[in-house]
Amino acid sequence: MLKAYLPLALAAGLSLAALSVASSQPVSQPNAVSVISVSAKGTVTTPPDWAAVSGTVRAQAKDQQTALRLMSVKQDAISQGLARLAGAKTVSIKTVALTFTPMLPAGCHGDDDAGYPPNTVRTRGNDVSCEPIGVEGMVKLTAIIHPAERMGAAASLAVQLGMEDVQMSGSGVDDDEALEANADRAAFDQAMRQAKMLAAAANAHLGRIIRLNRSGAQQLEPDDGYKEFSDEAVKVDLLRPPPPIAPDVVLNLTPPKVTKTNYVLVDFELIK
Repeated sequence: MLKAYLPLALAAGLSLAALSVASSQPVSQPNAVSVISVSAKGTVTTPPDWAAVSGTVRAQAKDQQTALRLMSVKQDAISQGLARLAGAKTVSIKTVALTFTPMLPAGCHGDDDAGYPPNTVRTRGNDVSCEPIGVEGMVKLTAIIHPAERMGAAASLAVQLGMEDVQMSGSGVDDDEALEANADRAAFDQAMRQAKMLAAAANAHLGRIIRLNRSGAQQLEPDDGYKEFSDEAVKVDLLRPPPPIAPDVVLNLTPPKVTKTNYVLVDFELIK
């Protein structure tokens, strides 16, 4: 992607700024090239295209099979309801986790409580056996909402439909490559400005670009981009059954903007 900026930088002379700069000394050889090395950071921020709302669906029963059946009914009702969210263009549902936990009588401690044997309760100094009285099933869901502005309505409707622990869980853009390119360009612009200042201080000017690399790429990959959700997401049919559902009470939530930061390393020829 950075290769595409090289002709642009040479032809248009884009202006740039840098965070850290190192200037190399000319070597005492015939036809030696003086070089200014610049590292720069570019950050861009844009409104999100989508927003994510997460929560849990719980069901309690005597056995795991019954808990699973009850939980499936709740999950279907929530997913189908969110698919009909008024004002949403698309809704994608992803299952994040599924767990079953034994339910113990009141006062009993679980296996991981320090100082107590498994399935026991301490009463009047005696260890009394505690057998499980049932099972609690829990599934964690994430809903991806387009457009992002409907996140508040989605969270409100999820609560109304019975989802628990509802929270905002991210936002992003549909075109990650465009965001990446804009961050690269911003970093290059910073580098060019700083390099010009250094060249002017040395009574010289910039020549060709000798090297242009992105640095720290392994740390700059999107952490919660749309691709992570879309790979395994269950896409809800766009032909939703009428009418759309609007929550009785709507939370006024603002989806966070999407920020992308890239770093570049640029070597400029220094001409005196």
